[in-house]
This record gives sequence, C-alpha cells and structure tokens, in this order.
Amino acid sequence: MDYFGKLVLSDGITTVSDIHLVFSDNIVKVRPVPLPPPIDISLKDRTEIGNILIYGLQLSSANYISIGDPKDTEFKDLKKYLLADGVNTNIISADKMRLIFPTAKQSNIDKYLPYINKYFELFEINTCDRINHFFSQVEGEVVQFHYNIENIKAHVKNKNKIINSVFCTNSTKNTYRKYACENPEEFVGKPQKFANYVYGTMLGNSAPISGDDEEGKGDGWRYRGRGSHQLTGLSNYTEFNEAIPKYLKDRSVDVVDNPDLVGEDPELYILSAIWHWDSHHGNTAADKKNCDPCKCSKICPDDNCVGNVTKVVNGGCNGINVRNDSYIRIIDKNKCN
Repeated sequence: MDYFGKLVLSDGITTVSDIHLVFSDNIVKVRPVPLPPPIDISLKDRTEIGNILIYGLQLSSANYISIGDPKDTEFKDLKKYLLADGVNTNIISADKMRLIFPTAKQSNIDKYLPYINKYFELFEINTCDRINHFFSQVEGEVVQFHYNIENIKAHVKNKNKIINSVFCTNSTKNTYRKYACENPEEFVGKPQKFANYVYGTMLGNSAPISGDDEEGKGDGWRYRGRGSHQLTGLSNYTEFNEAIPKYLKDRSVDVVDNPDLVGEDPELYILSAIWHWDSHHGNTAADKKNCDPCKCSKICPDDNCVGNVTKVVNGGCNGINVRNDSYIRIIDKNKCN
C-alpha cells in the first residue's frame, strides 16, 4: 500500500508535512517531500498518545513518524490499514478477560484475545460501554466462549423442546417456521430439517427442499449460527465473505463455500461478530444514543440500552433476560468511570 498525505515526519531536526509512505512486511518506508532522505521504520514499534499514532519512537529517537488527524477520511483509512496489518494496542488484558469470563477455558482466552484486541482497536470498540455491551452479547450468544456453532440438536430432542424453543416461543409470520412449530412431531431428532424450516426464506436463505433436509444441504442448516455473535443466514455469510479480504491480507478464505470456518477459525470467530456489530452500528447503540428504553418489552424500562444492542446483534429480543443479566454482571467487573 502507498499513502500520500499531510502527515508529520521528524528526523530529530526537520519536520515536513507531505509524506509518501510505502508499506511492506510490517515496515513503512518514509519518503518525505522534500528531504531528508527515505528511512525505514518498523510498524511493530507503535505508541499511541491520544489520537496520535507514533511509529519508531521507542527503537529510534532520531527517526519516527506521527500520524494524527482523526477527522480526516484518509487518516482513518490509513489507521485501519495499519491496525489490520497486525499493529495494535491491547485494549483488553488476559487478566481482564478472566475476570469478565470466569468460566471460559484458558485455551479459548489465549486463542481469541489477540483478535479481540486487534479488531476492537480497528473498529473502535474502545470505550467501557462498547466493550461491556459487546461482551454481554457474546455471553448471550455463546455463553462464555463455550460454543462455536449453533446447537440445533438441543432443540429437537423431543416435542416439548421444540415447542418451548426460542424459535417457537416468539410469534412469527414465516410460513416454514410456523409449520415446524405447529408440527413438532415431524422434527424430533431431525436438526437439519428443523434448521431448514425455522430459517427458511429468512436472512437470504432458500426455502427448504425435500431431500436436502435429511442430508443437511439446505441453507438454514448450512448457514446456521457460528462465531462469537452467531453469524446466521446466507445473506450475512455472503456480505461477510465480501468484507474479509479487507482484513485478512495474508490468506484467502471463502465462508460461503465453507461456512464452518466462521466457527473453527479463531480470527473469523471474532471478526465475524465485530464486522456484524460494526455493519449494524453497534457502537452507536452501545453509546446509548437514541436509546429506546422499551425496545424489548421483557426489560422495560431499560436504562442500559441492552434491548437496543440486542436488536443489533440478534435481530430480535431472543434471550434478552440472559443478555441483561450478563451486562449487569460484566459492568461490575469492568466498571465505567
């Protein structure tokens, strides 16, 4: 990537404003206009002071660059490029993660934390309210990183499980979901068929087709929930697939052809949730802007805006009491000033 912009380079003596930056292998080659001559600075040597990013300050006091114009679109694009390239600060420590998610496996914390920090920084999930809301939704979707894929089998163990499942306890106008909930005996022990019906024609999915149900080929089963916020539906997988190349520069993946990657790949497990959060304005909801205190009737009034954030992540109010309890628990562990 090349970047031309009104940045600031200091060689310890001269300051210039027109910089040509060339990025390669975690090195930025700085070609100032006019002189001094080009220098190489490691992108791994990063310091952040307020809204200013500084590279090279620790390893070389003579040569460093500082980048700081947060209102400028090009600056924001540059910052996203730098951060997506693997240069980031730790917003959440391992100790804080263990405090917030005490039942999470240490192996999962170790596996996911680097990507949480990487993408929290990139998508500016960097305030107390945003972090607490995001994590409360993680708990609402996958408990404390206990699951990587939606457990449809648990809903079809018997007729009562189906009738009392989250799919059937909420009113719906979807013909296929309504059929499954009104004829539970047809779906006992058949998770593929149940998924294809309860998600049929929703979220970009095709209608269930006879034969596909038993073999797990239908869209409902194929694109069931995966990742830390349970990305669901063909349309969401397709849009996420189109966005992935912006962030994964060193490898190519296709989550439409291989949706299991969203649950199995640690980076995609986290990125899918944060990408969806950002695409649906999760930060705005978490900032409690235009908060509807009765967005979800079961927790009305809701001064914490958990209902608004749940609508962003879930599309409805499923599990709202769990999410609300989780938020209350998490803000006690990660207190906001």
